[in-house]
Amino acid sequence: MTTIPISTRSFDEIVQAYDLSLLRKPADWSLLDGDLARTADGDIKVGSTAYNALFRLVWLWQLNEPHFRYLLDAVNSMNSRA
Repeated sequence: MTTIPISTRSFDEIVQAYDLSLLRKPADWSLLDGDLARTADGDIKVGSTAYNALFRLVWLWQLNEPHFRYLLDAVNSMNSRA
């Protein structure tokens, strides 16, 4: 049985692997009317809208990458049996 690996690549490793130059420099939280700007789902916005979207994508990718690997390995295993 295949097990899901616990370790994931770091945020910086993913940024380097996919050459996401926008995320190479850190960004501050965004302000709106003197308060922290929030996204539509209530998270604090980091940097510009584009920076924030890419930042969240990489962060979620980092958390889900082991599961993605497991699923792809399972598909490859099933295809090799057919």
